[in-house]
Amino acid sequence: MNNEPPVTLVLLPGMDGTGRLFAPFVQMLPDWITPLVVAYPSDPLLDLPALLDVVLAALPDDRQFVLLGESFSGPLAVMAAARNPKGLLGIILCASFIKFPLALPLFLRRVISHPVMGIFRGSRLVLQQLLGNEASAELHNLLATTLTAVHPRLLSARARLLIKLDCTDELLACPVPILSIHATQDRLVPSRNIAMISSVRPDCTIAEIAGPHLILQRQPHKAAEVVSRFVLSLHR
Repeated sequence: MNNEPPVTLVLLPGMDGTGRLFAPFVQMLPDWITPLVVAYPSDPLLDLPALLDVVLAALPDDRQFVLLGESFSGPLAVMAAARNPKGLLGIILCASFIKFPLALPLFLRRVISHPVMGIFRGSRLVLQQLLGNEASAELHNLLATTLTAVHPRLLSARARLLIKLDCTDELLACPVPILSIHATQDRLVPSRNIAMISSVRPDCTIAEIAGPHLILQRQPHKAAEVVSRFVLSLHR
């Protein structure tokens, strides 16, 4: 029987907002970590403050927890942590960022967040960008069915929220230890984002895992090991 103290891992989803894509990763977590998956309302009018309210309302108030924000939700995890909620032990940013992740001029940011781009959400090109090469048919199916079930208008609305994003101040104010997981073949959130996080918080722990943007899905066993090691360190 394990002697590790029980802890809840609150999982904030990527841009799809459903939480369905956490399934491969959750299956690999040790028994002493209890996952709590947050899903966002499918309302394209919700801005970041409104989504932050959803996150804060979902946090447990009767036990210790660690907050993990994947991709789109990394900034929301940082913003929530800056509020110093009761029971928070640490935060994990997975393939995430504190400013718009790609080095693009403003007009191109607006182009890629246009609703018309959403029609490609289940295309082979998009799946390859997110999953890389040699992903299983099962994983391709999970991602494709998840993305096609989300309205293009919703995806573009969430993409637009990131255009002028800057949560540097919130990262500075984060009162707990931080782990940033970087996928080494990530084309959507390249390494410049990890360097940016480290420049703001030199005390941040950086973990690299070989793989594409959806690293929790492509390397769930390795990701679970990295996350478990970090969570355990918070009790020492």
